[in-house]
Amino acid sequence: MVVINKKRVRGEIKAIKEKLAAAGREREGISEITKLLEVKDSSLQQVDSCAACCGSSCSIAFLLEAEIEILRSALEAIKANDTSRAGLLLEAYLDFLENNYENAPAFF
Repeated sequence: MVVINKKRVRGEIKAIKEKLAAAGREREGISEITKLLEVKDSSLQQVDSCAACCGSSCSIAFLLEAEIEILRSALEAIKANDTSRAGLLLEAYLDFLENNYENAPAFF
């Protein structure tokens, strides 16, 4: 089971979408998505390195790969000046998290 703080992630995605909606703040949105991608890539590398000694972790790797794909698609949409599509992809990202992860306890 993988646990995340969905409230925190929703807040981060909301902030990114607000930046995309504000003229001249697209670069900030790009920066935030890039940071998320770096974290996800790092997590995927850790999962892959643990798989050799700890057994199969392919379900976690699959989830991380799917997250990375959605975020990369959102990033590409922003770079193509399609902030509407980027917003839809960020909503799809939230839906994916909601459907595939347990929520972290309130104290996190």
